Amino acid sequence: MNDPRAAKIWNDYDSPHADLREFLTRIERAGELLRISRVDWNLEMGTLAESVNERSNAPAILFEDIPGTRRVFARSPGRPTR
Repeated sequence: MNDPRAAKIWNDYDSPHADLREFLTRIERAGELLRISRVDWNLEMGTLAESVNERSNAPAILFEDIPGTRRVFARSPGRPTR
């Protein structure tokens, strides 16, 4: 019953992510990252994140090349695999 070998592993990694870059690499390799480029942070980003997160099994979102800033990472809630 309390056998640690029988525990379910949520992903292929047995250690924490070293940093955010490693985490993004891992979830992109798993097909769970959506990259969106060149959106307006004030007019589009929130709506896009909300519409993606309403999908079942929504991916995490990485907004890139945003005018006035660098990158924004938005994680979808409720994904135990990440």
